[in-house]
Order: sequence, then structure tokens, then C-alpha cells
Amino acid sequence: MRKIANTFGIAIVSSFLSFVLFYFFVIPLLDNAQHIDASSIESPYRVIPTTYDYPNVSSMLEPTDFVEVANDVVNKVVHIKSIRTINSTWYRRSSSASVVGSGVVVSPDGYIITNYHVIEDNNGLEVTLNDNRTFNGKIVRANPDTDLAILKIEPETPLPYMVFGNSDNTQIGEWVLTVGNPLNLNSTVTAGIISAKSRDSNLRDNKNEAFIQTDAAVNVGNSGGALVNTRGELIGINTKISTQTGGYVGYSFAIPSNIVRKVFEDLMEYGDIQKGILGVVGNSLTGKTAEQLNVDDTEGFYISDVFPDTGASQANLKSGDIIKTIDGNKINKYADLHGHLFSKRPGDQVNISYKRNGQLKEVVVTLTKSVTETFGGMEIREIKPQRNENYPDGALTIANVSRSYLAKYLNYQILEINDIIVNNIDDVRDIKRKNEGIKTVKVQSPEGEQFTLIY
Repeated sequence: MRKIANTFGIAIVSSFLSFVLFYFFVIPLLDNAQHIDASSIESPYRVIPTTYDYPNVSSMLEPTDFVEVANDVVNKVVHIKSIRTINSTWYRRSSSASVVGSGVVVSPDGYIITNYHVIEDNNGLEVTLNDNRTFNGKIVRANPDTDLAILKIEPETPLPYMVFGNSDNTQIGEWVLTVGNPLNLNSTVTAGIISAKSRDSNLRDNKNEAFIQTDAAVNVGNSGGALVNTRGELIGINTKISTQTGGYVGYSFAIPSNIVRKVFEDLMEYGDIQKGILGVVGNSLTGKTAEQLNVDDTEGFYISDVFPDTGASQANLKSGDIIKTIDGNKINKYADLHGHLFSKRPGDQVNISYKRNGQLKEVVVTLTKSVTETFGGMEIREIKPQRNENYPDGALTIANVSRSYLAKYLNYQILEINDIIVNNIDDVRDIKRKNEGIKTVKVQSPEGEQFTLIY
């Protein structure tokens, strides 16, 4: 009992001493710490004052929703099945294969635009609408140079059709949709943005291209399908992809709608393409070419020569001038210039701003008819009488080639195509208009030797 009392007494004394120590020593120390000036404390860290007040500004961007436009445009894009016969010389057998592509309905009575490579060498075309109705397709017009073709079906009732947009007004970063039948997956819609404009997908093929480049997914079967803006307007025909694997890896290319519309209208009205030209040749300016040409500008189109009797010569454009804009559109490379001019016809006028001796000038140029035509891998140029002493009566010559084996025939005169005598560029266009292809070309060397090329 005495031990318990001793233990209890020790506990009480210890508690009392702890209270006295806390009250008289610890509490005063804590009070002093609360009144210490923080600025008098040295710190290895730099304190940067900030604010947590956020500006009360709402975003100008609207929510991205493609549901309405997607539901609309899928009914204006068709599935195209092209039947081709494959001949095997080894077994002396033939078999059929089908190529799948897409097309865009551009009129209520059944006119359809697609890529030429979709319907090339076909033995039959099957066109299927989004509502699963199937028709036999007929080729109305085709232009291999632009890779565009026009088909016709005969619907019982008017069809929903695509309205052309102005591809010149499209902007890099703008939302777009692709509509087609990739990998035989009907009525597929994908979204992306415009990655670049006036893009030449292959600088080595001697073709002047001005594609709209997008990052919307495109695969085999999308060819001939629609590239549309968020208003559902047609701004391009999907044509090719950039790939190292054979499938989509990030970028696709579409023919701008202004070019598509021009080709469509020309083929329907004239049967061929009406090309309006400035009448100049030259180079796109870069840092390297600017240094070589000894000019300060690294953007624009440098004129190295002007053809006589063309709009450029009549407007007094000269060698050494640098074209900066055309109809207000900035010219950074030749594709910019070519893409805009391709949507024009002979007789159309364009506003050109150019630089001469450091001074910016403006002029209106009336486009003239092209004196060249591409056919069978050749660029054929018409030389008018009195323009070349070697051809006082005029001639057709091979000015450029896109096939290496034809390079030896540069500057040769063309006498006949498919056993038909040709005297001017219109004769060549008449042969092209028949869509028979090129079979033979009779040429004459500068030394006067004549022989026939067989295709």
C-alpha cells in the first residue's frame, strides 16, 4: 500500500514540474518566434512573388463537333469498284481483279468526279451509293495529266450532291474531314487539319503539282473521295499519301477544289483543259538560289525569261523581275504560282505584284493560251513561224520528258502521232481528246534523221 502511494506521489510531482517548465519556458519561445521578421532570415532560395488571380476571359473557340457535317457528306460520296482484266503471257490465261476507290457526286443527275487512276484500264465500273443502291458507271471524260475523271450514273431520283468550296481561302491549321472507302470500309470519315498548301509531293517527276496536304487519315480506297471543310463544302479530291510502308503514316494529299472545278468544267464544255499561261520561266527563290542569282529576296518566283506574244511580254515583265503575289496570294514557290494559274483560262486577267531593282510594282496580266501539251511522257511545245531559224515554218518539238528513256529525244521535232500528221498543238489536243492513248510517234532529229517511236 505504501509503494502505491509513493508511485502516485512521484507521478503528481512529475506532472507539476512538466507544466511549470512548459508554461514558463516553451510558451515564451513560441511567442517570440511568431514576431520574427521573415526578411531578416537568409535563404539560399530566391522567392518570386506571384498571383493566383486568373483573368476572367472566356475562350473564343467553339467546341469541335463534326456530327452534323459528317452525316451530310457521307451521302454525297460513292464507292467505286473498277474491274480490270489481268493477262498472263506465261500461262496464256486472263483473270479479273478489282480496284476499289471513291467518288464525289457533284450534280443531282448523277455526275461523279474521281481519280483517273481509280478507273484506268477498266472493263466495268460498279458505283454504290451510301444507301447501298448500285449502278453501272460510264466514263464521260478523263484527264490522266491531272489524275481526274468524270463518271455518270443514271439514278431514278435526284441525288444529294457536293457543293464546291473555294480552296484558295483554306488556311493551314483549318479543320477538315476526309470521306471515302479506305480498305473497302464504306463511308469512312476521318478528321485532321490542313498541314500545308501548294505542296508538290514529288519534285523529281517533272509534274507541276499544288496539293493540299492534311494529316487526316487516308488509305487505299480513299482515292477520288472528298476533302471537305467544316461547312461541308468540297475543298479537294483525295489523291495520294506519303508513305514508306504502303499504308497511311501521317500525311495525305488532295487536289484543290478550284483546280478540280476548272478541270470538270473544261472537260465538260471543251473536251480538254484550257490552260491560261503568263508566259514566263524561272526559279523559286530560296537562300541558295538567291545567292546564286545575286538577289536579296529569298521568297518569290524569279523570272529568267519571258516568251514573246504572251501576256507577260505584253505587260512588260522582264527577266530579273521577282513575282511576289498573284491576285493577293503570296508566292513562296512555283507550286503557289502554278496552282493559282491552273484554275484560270486564256483571256482571264490576274493582278501581279513584282519586284524590280528593289522597287515593288503592280501590273494586270491577261493570260494567253498555252503552247505546250503533255502527252506520252513528253512535254510538246509549239514553235511558231519566224521564232526559230531552224524551224522557219513552225514545228512541234519535245521540250521536256518525264520518262528517262525519252531524254535522248529532247529537241527532236514531232511529225506524226499515231500515224496522224501534227502541225500545231491543237492537233495534239485533238488526238488526246479521243482518249485512245499514244501508240507511235514519228520524230525527226536536228540532223534530219526520221524514225518512229513505238509505245
